[in-house]
Amino acid sequence: MKKCSWIAWLGLVAVPASAADAGVPNPKPVSDAKLVEFVERQAVAWLPASHEKRIDEIGWAPSLVAAKELARRSQRPVFVFTHDGRVSTGRC
Repeated sequence: MKKCSWIAWLGLVAVPASAADAGVPNPKPVSDAKLVEFVERQAVAWLPASHEKRIDEIGWAPSLVAAKELARRSQRPVFVFTHDGRVSTGRC
C-alpha cells in the first residue's frame, strides 16, 4: 500500500473515533409512536432566528415593473440586485 493512501485510510478511521470521544451528543432512540412529535420539535428548534433572517426584512418586489411602480409611489429609488450564487450564504 502506498504511503499517501495509507494516511488517507487512517484519517477516515480516526475521524469517527475522535468525534465520539469529543462529546458529540448521541441522541436516545425514539419510539415510532413519538417519532413525528420528536421530528417536529427538532424542526422548530433548528429554524433560523430572526437575526439570521434579516434579508426577509427587505421589501422585495416580484418584478421590475412592480418595483418601478412602488418607487414612483414612495418617491424612492429602485435598487436592482442580481446574483450568481446563493443569497443566503452571502456569496453573490
